[in-house]
Order: sequence, then structure tokens, then C-alpha cells
Amino acid sequence: MSHKQCWTVVGTLALGLSFGCADQGEGERCDTLSGNEDCASGLVCTDFTTRSGEPFGRCCPPEGEKISDDRCIQRPVTEETAGTGGSRGTSSEGGAAGQSTVTSGARGA
Repeated sequence: MSHKQCWTVVGTLALGLSFGCADQGEGERCDTLSGNEDCASGLVCTDFTTRSGEPFGRCCPPEGEKISDDRCIQRPVTEETAGTGGSRGTSSEGGAAGQSTVTSGARGA
């Protein structure tokens, strides 16, 4: 590949990345640091939080306007919606440390 071809490829990639998220539709992700530039006309980049607490933006109608994509509905993150770990099981068998639970029979048989 010639030097000129290399720069053409690099330039094309850079141009593609700079326009990569423009005109996102309602409910699609956006970068809140870019203001509303990522979103289609009439939409604003709105702050949301994942269940694990990570912030992200989503293109949604301005506050007070009709929402037509459910992804734009703000839902509080609670213990119920975030999920919880399962409970551990219990067992009535087993011995204390250093004790064997084998009561009869030959070892290694």
C-alpha cells in the first residue's frame, strides 16, 4: 500500500468515526458529553443509569412531550429491578473441620 493510499484509508476511517452516532432516533443511545448533536432533530440526549449504576445517554423527546419509545421512560433503579443474589443452600450433613463423616466401610474401597 502506498503512502497516499494509507492516508486515504486513515482519513476515511476518521471521517466515519466523527459521524458515527449522528441522527440517532428516539430511544437510541447518545453521548451526553456531545450535547444533543448525536440525536435527530427534536430529540435531546437524556441521562439514564444502567442497573449496575453506570451512566449513559439516550435520545428522547424533551421533558413534557409525548414519548413513543418505552426506552425513554425513566425507571428508578431499585433493589427489586436490579435483582439480588440467590440464597445459599443449607445442609444437615457434613462434619466439623478435621472430622470425617464416614462411619463405616473401608477407605479407598
